[in-house]
Amino acid sequence: MTDANRRNPGGQSNEAWNLLDKGIALLSYDGMSSDDSDLDVNNQKIFLVKKMPWRSNLLTDLLRHVDTDRNVKTGLGERKPGNPFRNRVLVRRANTSSREAPPGLPINFYDSRWYDGLAFKDKQELNPRGPFDLPLVGDLEYY
Repeated sequence: MTDANRRNPGGQSNEAWNLLDKGIALLSYDGMSSDDSDLDVNNQKIFLVKKMPWRSNLLTDLLRHVDTDRNVKTGLGERKPGNPFRNRVLVRRANTSSREAPPGLPINFYDSRWYDGLAFKDKQELNPRGPFDLPLVGDLEYY
């Protein structure tokens, strides 16, 4: 997902992209947002991204950055193999995902207000790890 941006032309690794890659691996599929399908004004299929109330704003911003950065062509200009890109649209009044927060993630992957509102027992079941050093969106340089 982040491989194309991890090394600059000189071969040096960009630590921010490396951290993001590790963070996404920790998050796994269970932490990704789901979507509802719909049709746009041109009758083209789009996917409306659902809100994940438990996920931190920084993590959500980073994942959106990766979504918008998707590299859909190879260096030769050919289409990359794999599933075609899904036109995922963010809307202000999005539906809330029914996916529960995955347990055992770093504490800063969870929204602090959401987490503070949990009952003691729910916090114990969530069993968060210590914070993970997430990069800022501005630290993600492109090569």
